[in-house]
Amino acid sequence: MSSDFRVSNNLPPRPEFFVDREHEIQQATYALLQGQTTVVGLIGMAGIGKTWLALEIAHCLLERDEFKGGMIWLASRDLQSSDDVLSKIGTVLEVPISEVYPRLSSQRCLIVLDGLDENPPYLPEMERFLETLPPHSKALITSRHEVSLPPQARVFYIAPFTEQAVTELFTALSARHSEMSDEDRLRISEIARALGYHPLALTLAARLVQGDYAKTQTIIRQALDVAKTPMAEQQRAAIFHTLASLSQAQGNYSEALQLYQESLEIAERLGDQQSIASTLSNLGAIAQAQGNLAKARRLYQQSLRIVQRLGDREGVARLLHNLGTLAQDHGEYVKARRLYQESLAIKERLEDRQGIAATLHQLGTLAQTTYDYSEARRLFEQALAIAYEIGDRNSESRSVGNLGNVYAAVGDIHTAIDYYQQALAIARDIGDRHSESTRLANLGTAYATLGEARKAIEYYEQAIATARQIGDKHSLSSISFKLGTIYVEQGRWYDGLRLLEESLAILRQGDDINARADTIYQIARTNHLMGNLDEARIRYRDALRLYDRTDNQRGVAACKTGLGRLTIQTGWLDDAVHELEQAKQIYTELKDEQHVGEIEEVLHLANRIKERQPV
Repeated sequence: MSSDFRVSNNLPPRPEFFVDREHEIQQATYALLQGQTTVVGLIGMAGIGKTWLALEIAHCLLERDEFKGGMIWLASRDLQSSDDVLSKIGTVLEVPISEVYPRLSSQRCLIVLDGLDENPPYLPEMERFLETLPPHSKALITSRHEVSLPPQARVFYIAPFTEQAVTELFTALSARHSEMSDEDRLRISEIARALGYHPLALTLAARLVQGDYAKTQTIIRQALDVAKTPMAEQQRAAIFHTLASLSQAQGNYSEALQLYQESLEIAERLGDQQSIASTLSNLGAIAQAQGNLAKARRLYQQSLRIVQRLGDREGVARLLHNLGTLAQDHGEYVKARRLYQESLAIKERLEDRQGIAATLHQLGTLAQTTYDYSEARRLFEQALAIAYEIGDRNSESRSVGNLGNVYAAVGDIHTAIDYYQQALAIARDIGDRHSESTRLANLGTAYATLGEARKAIEYYEQAIATARQIGDKHSLSSISFKLGTIYVEQGRWYDGLRLLEESLAILRQGDDINARADTIYQIARTNHLMGNLDEARIRYRDALRLYDRTDNQRGVAACKTGLGRLTIQTGWLDDAVHELEQAKQIYTELKDEQHVGEIEEVLHLANRIKERQPV
């Protein structure tokens, strides 16, 4: 019940954000207050915003105190008969079922039936109830399809949003205290244009940009409902594209690929070149994330050729940027820098300040990758200055966090912590849960580097909790690995093993073989410490096979060292010496004197034990 008004009601909370429906609100409100109109219907496709509109209308009428008898909100899907309707109305009005009709006849009441067509078996009964509604009271209904309404009903057909309303709603949904970045605007404009400014897709996209995957999951059923209803091909393609973006953000690449493919097939039938280019670019990003750089390059170049033909300069700049990240991942640093500079030049001609900042970020990460930390700091500071200038708090958060990474890389951990704390505060202020999780993990790593295990554990645990809440599996896997390793070092073997196994379960769904091998190695090491020698041996050999596949010699050496130590414990000294000698050879080639020295000590121990064994 509302605490602000004496009118009995069970209205859900007022919509947090509401834009571009002033005309519909005025018309529907006027109709409900007219004596001759008994029922007002809001008709429109699923997800178009009918429920929000009905709620806004009801709250406006509540504020005006127009229906003193009571205001009752009913979800049609929960109703089974007209008696059920009367029972629920009686509960809200606090009268027995026998007094409901007299109350509706004597006092002015408003009944809102949301989703009238969503309960087909009982739709005829609901329609009869509306026909027999006493004239003193009114009903407001929402429906995806035409339904049978009394002659005195007024029907309003709810249209998609205008372009201006799209921007308003998206800004409100994605981050109330920040401006959209160029990447955010591009993403939402693609989805909004393809879907004809359908608010459901905007809501999904906003949650994705905000990094709040868990909230997006609560909307996904609505999107699936939309995808099943009759609609234009272009709208269906946009729904598939949006759902694919969600799967991609969560690291569920197999599902994302299937959905993008369905979207692409429709776009190709329609000849929608802009959508084709966008989908090819996203498919390229997935291929890049999966390590298939040749496929990623081919897809990016296909997309680039399309946007060049269309004269889409923003698209060209974006694809050059993507190709730069691809070259950087491939170790082609000179080529990456050239592509970033070409992208930057276009953005500067377009006076795209947010886009300029985004490319400066990438140039900064490239400089950091090549150990040019002073250049990286300069570029990140340039990006930060632009973020301050245009009030882009997302870019500000990213720049500050990257500066923390630079200081951490040069060993100035305390300064890095200061920057990470600033970035964390910004992320929390703008509601960016993904960045919040990242910065908490950064702080955990920084304190672990300082040897302050207690603080490291505290921040890692917060980071894991945040990653779980938003459904960010990629971050969850990485942080679980780091915290699990610390737990093992602290002697909390079972806690550490649980997190490492959780990390591995996520990694098995992806294609990062080295990360999977690292995690299996740590699981082997933990079992080794716990005395589970058979399990440890199996895990060491599993990790070794994966390291061999990727030619990760340091990983191969670590596994052979572990197997050598384990084999000494089981008494197979010749096998132990063989494994350890191979590990020593690899570390010698890597010029890792510390590990060479450690293995020599173990070999000395093994040879001493052999000398004492009877012939």
